[in-house]
Amino acid sequence: MGKVLGSVKKYFTAPQEENARTNNFNAMRLIASLMVIYGHMSAIMGMPQHLVLGQKVSSIGVKIFFILSGYFITKSYFNDSNFLRYTIRRVFRIFPALITVTFFCAFIVGPIFTTLPVRNYLTHSATREFLKNILLKVNYNLPGVFENYTYPSAINGSLWSLPVEFSLYFILPLFVVIFKKLKCVRGGILALALISLGCDIYVHSSSEVLRFVVWGSNLPDWATLYTFFFVGSFMSFPEFKKYFNLQLATAFLACAALISLSFTKTEILLVLVLPYFVLSFGLAEKPVFGAWFTKNDYSYGLYLYGFVIQQIVFNNLKQYNLSLNVLTVICFAVTFVFAFLSWHIIEKPSQKLAKKLLDKLKTKEA
Repeated sequence: MGKVLGSVKKYFTAPQEENARTNNFNAMRLIASLMVIYGHMSAIMGMPQHLVLGQKVSSIGVKIFFILSGYFITKSYFNDSNFLRYTIRRVFRIFPALITVTFFCAFIVGPIFTTLPVRNYLTHSATREFLKNILLKVNYNLPGVFENYTYPSAINGSLWSLPVEFSLYFILPLFVVIFKKLKCVRGGILALALISLGCDIYVHSSSEVLRFVVWGSNLPDWATLYTFFFVGSFMSFPEFKKYFNLQLATAFLACAALISLSFTKTEILLVLVLPYFVLSFGLAEKPVFGAWFTKNDYSYGLYLYGFVIQQIVFNNLKQYNLSLNVLTVICFAVTFVFAFLSWHIIEKPSQKLAKKLLDKLKTKEA
C-alpha cells in the first residue's frame, strides 16, 4: 500500500507549522468540546437546544470534530501509508481513553447511582452489555442508573459518534488506494464528500430511513458526519492552504449565521462555510492560542466525560435552580479535571507507547 501512495506522499510530508503545534487546532477542538457540553446541558435539563447556523449547537461541535478528523487523518495517512503503523496510531488514540471511561461509568458511577443492590447491578446482563462500548458497540444504559433523571437512563450520550469516526479511519485508506490507481485522489475524495452530502440530505428528508440504526447511531447521523469528514479530508491537500483566510472565513460565517434556510440549504451552506472557517482558524498565520495548547489536547477527554458528569452535576444540583450558563461552567470545570487526568495518565502515555512500537517496527523493517 505504501508503494501505491509513494508519489502522493511527498505533498503531505510533515508540514512544519502542524508538527510544531504552532497553530490554533487544539484551541478549535476545545471550542468544539465546549459547544458539545453546552448543547448537552440543555438536553439534560429538558430544555430545547440553542441553535447555531440553524442547527443544534452540539451538532455543530461534533461536525467541527469531524472536519478536523478528516483533515488530520488524511495527512497522517499520506505521511505514512504503512497500514499496520497507521492502524496502531489510530487504535492507541481512540481506545485507551474509551476503555477507561467505560470502566469509570460501569464500575464507579454505576454502583454509586444504581437503585439496585450493588451485587445485582454487577451481575446484571445490562452491565455486561454496557462494556461492549469498548468494542464501539454503543450502549447508553446501565441497570437502575439515572432512571428518574430529567434525561433518563442515558449514561454517556457522547459515545454515539465513535463508531462513525473509527469506520472512517479505514474507509479513507481503502478509497485512497482505489483513487490512486485511477489517478484521481483529489477528485475521488471530493466525490465521496458530494455523495455523502447527497445521502445526508436524502436520509434527513426520508421518514422511512430514519428508522435504521447502524452500530448504535442513526443512519442520518452517519451520513452527516461522513460529509464533514470527507470535506475536511479534501481540504487537507496542500494546494488549498493558500486560500485559507481567517478574516474572510469569519465574514462568511457571520453572513451564514444571519440567513434562515431550509434544512437542505442550511446543510449545503454549512458544508461550504464551516470547514473553511475551522481550517482558516486553525491555520491562522499568527496563532495567538497556539502557545496555550502546545503539548496538551484535552478535547477527547472533555468529549468522553462531559455527558456523564453533566448528568450527575445537574441532577444533584437542580434543587438550587441554577441557570443553564452557570451549570455549563460548573460542568465544564469538573469535566476538565477528568479530561486533564485522562490526557496525562491515559492518552499521552498511550501515544508514547504507540510511538515506541512504531519505532521498533521501523527498525525491524530497516
